Amino acid sequence: MSWESSHIALDAHGVIGFPLAPEERDPILTRWLEQFCPNVHRRTGAWVHRGYRWHAYSYGYEVALEHDAAMAAYRARDQRELLVYFEAEGELFDCFGVPSPDLGALGCDTYVFPADLAWTMIFTHEQDCGLGPYFATPPDVRG
Repeated sequence: MSWESSHIALDAHGVIGFPLAPEERDPILTRWLEQFCPNVHRRTGAWVHRGYRWHAYSYGYEVALEHDAAMAAYRARDQRELLVYFEAEGELFDCFGVPSPDLGALGCDTYVFPADLAWTMIFTHEQDCGLGPYFATPPDVRG
């Protein structure tokens, strides 16, 4: 999916998105990793496991709600102002529109979270295989 198709996909789900420039995007994505992947980093020495951020949850390094429980927790947030990250494209959008948009149908690795990083919702390209979606709050660092 290109930047343009990412933008069109958001629009099709009732979300208006503005792409962030690298100087805005990169610090936010670094904070996301620090917030949601500390156990991955502590245990593997890398922030991203096996090429995808969501593998922090699929491999059990971090704890998340999955499937219907994840969707219920996400919908309960009812948030209209969100950041949306498309992992394959490396694009981060500042978004507003419908609350808690269901972006799972896009079929790509999409991360949704508020600016304060209080939680994250992850839609994966492998949801049809039972991997995701995932909903997480920042973890306690485990031993």
